[in-house]
Amino acid sequence: MVLKYLSRVLLACVFATICVSGASAQSQPPPQSKEPIGLLADSIDYNDKSKVLIAKGNVRIVSSGQILSANKVTFNQATGRLTIPGGFTITNSDGSTVKGTDADISSDLSRAVIRGAHILIEKQFQMAADKIEYKDKRFKVLDRVVASTCYVGNSDNGYCKLKPTPFWQIRSKRVIHDELEKQLYFENARMELFGVPILYAPYLRLPDPTVDRASGFLVPTFFTSQTLKFGTKVPYFIAIDDHSDATVTAFASTVGSFVVEGQYRRQTTKGQYELNGALLLIDGVDDDPFRSSLKGNGAFNLKNDYSWGFEVDVASDKTFRADYGYEDDDNLSAQDRLFNEVYLERNRKNSFLKASASIFQSLRTNEIDAQIPLVFPDVYYRDIQEAPLIGGKLGFTANTTTLLRSGNDRYTRLGAKADWQREWSLNNGLLVGARGELDAEYYSLSDNYSGFNGTAANRITPTLSADLRLPLAKSIGTATHIIEPIVQVIWNEDSKTSTPNEDSIQVEFEESNLFSTNRFPGFDRQELGLRANVGVNYTRYDPSGWNLGATVGRVFREKDLKQFTDATGLSGKNSEWVSAVRISFPNSFELANSVLFDSDFNISKNETSLKFIYKRIEVEATYIRLEEDVIAGASDPRSEVALELIFTKDENWAYLAEWRHDFISGDATDGEFGVKYENECIEIDLYLSLQFVASGNVEPSNELGLRVSMAGIGNQARAHRRKNSCVF
Repeated sequence: MVLKYLSRVLLACVFATICVSGASAQSQPPPQSKEPIGLLADSIDYNDKSKVLIAKGNVRIVSSGQILSANKVTFNQATGRLTIPGGFTITNSDGSTVKGTDADISSDLSRAVIRGAHILIEKQFQMAADKIEYKDKRFKVLDRVVASTCYVGNSDNGYCKLKPTPFWQIRSKRVIHDELEKQLYFENARMELFGVPILYAPYLRLPDPTVDRASGFLVPTFFTSQTLKFGTKVPYFIAIDDHSDATVTAFASTVGSFVVEGQYRRQTTKGQYELNGALLLIDGVDDDPFRSSLKGNGAFNLKNDYSWGFEVDVASDKTFRADYGYEDDDNLSAQDRLFNEVYLERNRKNSFLKASASIFQSLRTNEIDAQIPLVFPDVYYRDIQEAPLIGGKLGFTANTTTLLRSGNDRYTRLGAKADWQREWSLNNGLLVGARGELDAEYYSLSDNYSGFNGTAANRITPTLSADLRLPLAKSIGTATHIIEPIVQVIWNEDSKTSTPNEDSIQVEFEESNLFSTNRFPGFDRQELGLRANVGVNYTRYDPSGWNLGATVGRVFREKDLKQFTDATGLSGKNSEWVSAVRISFPNSFELANSVLFDSDFNISKNETSLKFIYKRIEVEATYIRLEEDVIAGASDPRSEVALELIFTKDENWAYLAEWRHDFISGDATDGEFGVKYENECIEIDLYLSLQFVASGNVEPSNELGLRVSMAGIGNQARAHRRKNSCVF
């Protein structure tokens, strides 16, 4: 008889753990559990007359990964009631817990009351209530509730003894937890930040922390700027279904501007796409409403290794994004021209095919949109195979591009290239390589095409090259040193066939293309003449992890064919010297420097970058010095340095400083300073952005921004558990 009653009380206890923890929400009574049930206690007594079973002392009831811990449990078979008169804890397999001072639960779950309850969901969200009552096998009703995701210190352990108030909390007269819909409904709710009431809502709905995505308001952001004065953004997230969502944001400022922002994301069986837009309904800056911006991208898989995708980036005018802060972070130049493309491509082991149509929109004040071409179509194909009989690799490239401008201005290029290359390793360690290329291009132009006389042109360019490499290695101590002299001889014919030039205007000479047969970036120009690329590579490998690499070299020509400007470093019979040095220590230090200089050591180009990490300090500095190049569009020389410093004081505090200085003008150009605090329940980001000098369509301005995010509620990401700080 005792075993029969014992099994019934255990089953009732299991039902109790399910109903109060929210681990299983059922609209129907739960079925009889077939899982093994265990009971541990110092003593178990059963009174056959009163039909009462009592378990005392270190009571543990275990079932289906759930554990009920209490000092005393009483089950009355006659009334069908389970009572826990002392404190108890229920721990679920997912880590959520429920604590209470006492409980009274019916065996059929028609009534369940817990007093002095504390609930922890997803190891993050806490709710404390005077009483919890379980109703209709679906709802938990909590009276006089305090909810937060913050750790709350107390005087028992001495932690935050003087400041036990959490960073934020919600106080509510009553909370209803709908376990079926996974929603929390707060009545007469009051939001407190650092113990100070900041918001009152008669009704407030939040998804419970087990929900990954749910519709509702997200945390607003606040900022100040010279253009918009004080402003705020209030986003509303819409969970459309399991594969798509949208966010609508109201953006208002005290100058009278009002913008509606929208984001739509969707994941399909073949790929994904995302669209981000902004529509200015009321313009308080220039009284010019209905300005807009749209940005998006998508990629989708097709059959037979094909895929297609798109990228859209458009704005209604040149200044809307700058006025309302829609530039890319730390990259103002990326906003000077907006790129739009639709493409189809196939990528296989030995071949690549891409067909696309694209167009740019310029935000530069000195560029005319009518002069920017529509690229339609642009086709590129490359295939590489093993060469029969002679060995090596045999490659074939085909391309065609058509540019369409206003006024029926048309440029069309058809091109093809066949190339062969092979390398031999001789017994003395000498590496010998050979390469042959044959390029052919045909151009068809409209009558009004500017920049070239005629409506047709063609060019055939043969190229032969051979290179010799002699890698020499030596171990000194634990380090290995490798020196590799390289000589590459290239032959092209000297004559320059007159052809249009659309894609090879800007040329850079650097260590990466020192041993290239053609340093023009596109198809419209070929490097000509007999020449030799001469240089040496040096590398030091150390088992401790730090490495040193260096390259230095130069181009020697038989004749100066005047294909390059002085600013490129490639003009004249012999080019300038190019050198590059890189030193790296894993996860601590990296220095890279690239320099162009002549035989008198006059430097025309210098690019230096430094990354340094020491304990909690991260430093990144870059310096660039360039000569003017009118042909490439750089009418002024550049000499500037950029510095970024991040100091992570501890797990909670981080400080950011960025600064850019122009040595030619002697003035700072822009800067940013920020302070970020983050713990287990809140993230505060305060930043100051300074723009001192106008850049294109970006006017000098100052902006102060503040963002406060409360982790663990809404659809905010789960925060990592951190050590709390009592600084406040």
